[in-house]
Amino acid sequence: MKKIKLSSVLIVAITAAICMTSCGGSGNQPNKKPNDKVVCGDKSYIFRVGEITSNSEKNTTTIQLLTDGQRISFSFSMSSSGTMGQPISPVKMKIEAGNRTIECDNNIGYTNEAIYFTFNTLDMPEKIIVYSNDDKKSTVAYDGKTKEVVFAD
Repeated sequence: MKKIKLSSVLIVAITAAICMTSCGGSGNQPNKKPNDKVVCGDKSYIFRVGEITSNSEKNTTTIQLLTDGQRISFSFSMSSSGTMGQPISPVKMKIEAGNRTIECDNNIGYTNEAIYFTFNTLDMPEKIIVYSNDDKKSTVAYDGKTKEVVFAD
């Protein structure tokens, strides 16, 4: 039986050829992630989807939108008595779940780390859509299971 000794150059060449074939080869660029910025006025924000929790007693699902240390500018509605009311987020959220699109009707909370959007459903979202709360019409959509960006405009 003959032994074959492969040189390191040949091993590198074979490895590169296998990678080019199995990794999309023929000069194609790998699929790039879409730009995940939501533009609101003169600011742009990059978010990540955090925890998704359901509350069966209240029939709600809450989605945590992580801010990753960015300073988010909130405004506040004023009540009829002149006191500060509900926070108004620079972004809105809607979800696609169970063949329906459900809008969050400003039922939000926030901390330094996240904005919390609560929906009146127990259905887990198939798609999470975050969009600007102004005329910019900037949108980023996330897969409800993987929480990865699937669309940005």
